[in-house]
Amino acid sequence: KNEQIDNNSKTSVFGNYGNSVSGSFLQSVAGNTTNLTLGTQTLVTKGSLVVATEGSAEIVSGGPMIQTSEKQFNISSTDVNIAADDISVFGTKGTIGGQSVVHYGPTFHGDLAGTAKFANAQTSITRRSLFKGP
Repeated sequence: KNEQIDNNSKTSVFGNYGNSVSGSFLQSVAGNTTNLTLGTQTLVTKGSLVVATEGSAEIVSGGPMIQTSEKQFNISSTDVNIAADDISVFGTKGTIGGQSVVHYGPTFHGDLAGTAKFANAQTSITRRSLFKGP
């Protein structure tokens, strides 16, 4: 069946509506698209899902939001901001930081024994050389 509509078209269904396609499904829209759902909307994909845009993108939630992956989760950009009133970042292993990363906070948890012993030894050597004593 081929159908061509050369003017505006609207379909109103007062009840349930569904369609089933056993092959591929393609929908092309030359203008804007809006999907309004006043109940729950679920997107289920058995294969891969790709969402791509040449413009900006937003995902906004009025309640809790969960993003998860069984294998790997990557976030990449030239500028990333993460902000919260209460934040937790944790893992079994990994790295946080870089050459120009600054940490602000009242505490550090880790093993600084080697660094502290080195700093103490350097201070003792400096004192002896300045004051000619032990």
